[in-house]
Amino acid sequence: MGRLYRRTQFSVWMIVGLSLLIVTFWWQGCDSLPVLLLSSLVLVVGALFSSLTIEVHQGFVRWYFGPRVWRRQIRINQIDAVSVVSRDQDGRWPVHLGRSGWAYQVSGHYSVELMLRCGKIIRLGTDCPDEVVAAIMTERNKLTDE
Repeated sequence: MGRLYRRTQFSVWMIVGLSLLIVTFWWQGCDSLPVLLLSSLVLVVGALFSSLTIEVHQGFVRWYFGPRVWRRQIRINQIDAVSVVSRDQDGRWPVHLGRSGWAYQVSGHYSVELMLRCGKIIRLGTDCPDEVVAAIMTERNKLTDE
């Protein structure tokens, strides 16, 4: 059974910012060990959180950052409602607990809001929110037909 939906969204600003940081330290010839260690840590964390992948597959919605860092999943049958919302009030951190619940994002203006049967809310930032909602609804309909 193939994957119904998969999309990876990249944070262009994160990649550009990290590249500028590398070039700046290289150009300045920084010899300070603490500065090099701190910049290395920033580069690693930035690289790990520079992309977000969302998958809809075999009854699950899965999402993760970079090379499968901070992996999460939720069963489709645990989702009560799905909608597209503006990301304006979510802030700019990749993972955070916002006013409405947990949000996972890298860039863009929209999130897909998953309202769970238990009352929790999860928001997944995406540049193609309608495609994510359609994939979730298609998978949900397949599960109810079985």
